[in-house]
Amino acid sequence: MPMQVLISLTLLTVLPGAIMAMTPFVRITIVLHFLRQALGTQTVPSNQVLLGLALFLTVVIMQPVAADMYRQGWEPMEAGQITGQQAIDRAAAPLRTFMVRFAREKDVRLFLEIAHKPAPRTPADLDMQVRPTSCPS
Repeated sequence: MPMQVLISLTLLTVLPGAIMAMTPFVRITIVLHFLRQALGTQTVPSNQVLLGLALFLTVVIMQPVAADMYRQGWEPMEAGQITGQQAIDRAAAPLRTFMVRFAREKDVRLFLEIAHKPAPRTPADLDMQVRPTSCPS
């Protein structure tokens, strides 16, 4: 029970940033905003409705990825077959595949240059985060 509370509180803290960074939520919101402007309606539907619709569409798009992450990471860990770190590594694979599919090569190259990292041989070799090898002086 304490672990579930800890995980729940952590998710409540991290979830807004994760939704913005790792899902199509921002892209959908921008498209819906442009659609509203193109229709000539400045405030109809309201921003709350647009954000609710964007969140719903994000959940629909991300549901298969989340289901794969759950099956590959959480279920084996809960059954005691793998450790927590192995569960994180396995659960990251479907998310990495989703994110690589929608990341522009130019953006990936920019982040690799900023971090002073060599280019990976394949997209599957990309890390989930960009860490600089050394800080510039």
